[in-house]
Amino acid sequence: MANENTISGKQVSLGFLIGASLNVALFICYGFSKSIDAFVPGFTKISFEGVLFIGAAQLIYQVPAIALFSRRSRRGIVRGIVLAASLTMLLNAACWGFVFANTAPIRPSYQNHHIQGAVAFSPDGQYIAFSYVKGSSGFLYRARLDGSECKRITNHTKGFELNPAFSPDGKQVAYEYSDNEHGGYAIFIADIQTGFFRPLVNLSDEDAWPIFAPDGKKIYFVRSISLTKYRLVVIHPWFERDLFSIGIDGSNLEQITNQGYWFISAPSISADGRMLLFRAWPQPRTGKPPQIIILDSSKRQQELKPNMSSFDPWFWPNGSSWIFTNGNSDRNLYRADTPQESAAKFVAKLPDYADNPRPSPDGSFIAFVAPQLQRSPNQGEIDLENLQSIYFINADGSGLRRVKFPVEVE
Repeated sequence: MANENTISGKQVSLGFLIGASLNVALFICYGFSKSIDAFVPGFTKISFEGVLFIGAAQLIYQVPAIALFSRRSRRGIVRGIVLAASLTMLLNAACWGFVFANTAPIRPSYQNHHIQGAVAFSPDGQYIAFSYVKGSSGFLYRARLDGSECKRITNHTKGFELNPAFSPDGKQVAYEYSDNEHGGYAIFIADIQTGFFRPLVNLSDEDAWPIFAPDGKKIYFVRSISLTKYRLVVIHPWFERDLFSIGIDGSNLEQITNQGYWFISAPSISADGRMLLFRAWPQPRTGKPPQIIILDSSKRQQELKPNMSSFDPWFWPNGSSWIFTNGNSDRNLYRADTPQESAAKFVAKLPDYADNPRPSPDGSFIAFVAPQLQRSPNQGEIDLENLQSIYFINADGSGLRRVKFPVEVE
């Protein structure tokens, strides 16, 4: 009996070693994935997914190993492999539990009211549209440049409306909307006069940053596609993002880029409608740095070569130049008249954490959103979510001022 137990113990240990070695082999394959890509296209992507979800992915090779040793009546080895696979699954689940426990909600409930997202100018430059957040909801408003005549655009009763864009005739607004139930954002269109709204796409994946084509016939936007075809479990932060377009009647959906970016900034379109400008972050597994890209009507990409940390690129109204910000918490505004940022001209230092600069239609000034920074009473940290406001600054960098709204929207 003692000898049988000793042999069984050795078999279990051997089986555990086999199961663990198979999992280690997966990590080794991922380490050499870029070299293997030359012979097996897409191997990097597949192995990356396998490493992230090794608890489930290991079944692809552990189950055949268990079946092999079961046929040979090596029950001790089978038990060892099962033990190794079970421990791997538990560790993988614990890691993802830690990630979820330390990740903020996708759309948190805010205790204080503030402006959220980007500001849009009406084509005549007389109005701005923006999202005003209070509590667990955020709705679109339209106001004159001095903050007067501030009124809601739609009659949604719950959810979030973000990042509006005026149609070329100024009669409609496209925006992102989430009802706080389906988890994703969809592109909606609202009539400014009536407040009537309708979805342009379904609440499936997350769609963001709508912008009308200059002829008003279609809308460009960013679609975030979850990697369900490569995963047994879908985790929100991992998406492949690309630019799409769709007719304003919801027809003719077209994919513009096919790069599967990790993130894409709001696309800007030139006045003649022939070029799109945006900043794209390739997937981390590629090892490539962020890119600022101009895409022409033939879908040819011109990658700009930033010599600084550049964000929020946006075409100037004339379409021949563009603006952007740089920096981390401290933001500076630049304007470039050529594709090369080395020729960019400094415009102004913006308030810390300023985002999404948008030039007025006549190019006389620029709007952006920035927080009124305040300190947390506990740790003295800057609170970025509260009391964000809309600011204007003249095109030459002078005259910084904050837009003041009526009490009910202030």
